[in-house]
Parts: sequence; C-alpha cells; structure tokens
Amino acid sequence: MNDPIKEKLNDILDSCLKIEKMISEVDVSDFLLNNTFKVSVIQDAVLRRITIIGEASAYLLSKHEDFCMHHPELPLIEARGMRNYIVHEYDEIDLNSIWVTAKYDIPELAKSIKNLFINEEKKASV
Repeated sequence: MNDPIKEKLNDILDSCLKIEKMISEVDVSDFLLNNTFKVSVIQDAVLRRITIIGEASAYLLSKHEDFCMHHPELPLIEARGMRNYIVHEYDEIDLNSIWVTAKYDIPELAKSIKNLFINEEKKASV
C-alpha cells in the first residue's frame, strides 16, 4: 500500500473515530431534535466528518482504482455518494439517515480500515 492511499485511509479512520466520539455524547432523539447549541455543533461536526470521508473516498476511487477494486469491503462509492448528498442537498438532509450512518456504518468502516492496516502490517513483516 503506497503512502497516498495510507494517508487517505488515515483521514477516513480519523474522521470515523471522531464521529464515534461525538455521537456518544448524544442520543438519537437529541440528535434528531437539535434543540440545543451543543447538539447543533455535534450535527455540524458529524456532517463535516462524513464529508471528509467522502472526499477521501472520491480521491481513492479516482486515483487508485486498482486498490478500490481489491477492497470491496470498503464502501467508498457509498461514502462518496453520502458526501455528494450532504454537499448538494444541504437544505434537505435527513438527520435520521445521518444518525444511522454515524451510529452503524461508520464503526463498521473504521473496523474495516483497522483490519486492512493489520493485514498490511502482517504482510510487511513476512
């Protein structure tokens, strides 16, 4: 795995971990109601981090197609699509779909990247 790929995967992983931490601060009803400044900040931060994941995914899809084809466990096309949704449909974002993504999909993505790094490390030590 070359350095630009590692860099983008690290960007994705960093964003995943930050999202996990942020949503641990609120429950689903608070997130969806957005009735405090704190929740509003968390929503904005989660959206920003999902956008970063999507940007990094788009880079990998456009510049490292072979890598992406060999790692279908990474939902890069979906991440790019979510980024496009957030950026272009900003006034119609469904916060429930964002919550589901943050709560369920993001931890799975982080796990997949961690496993990829572990496997790459094992290959390098052989």
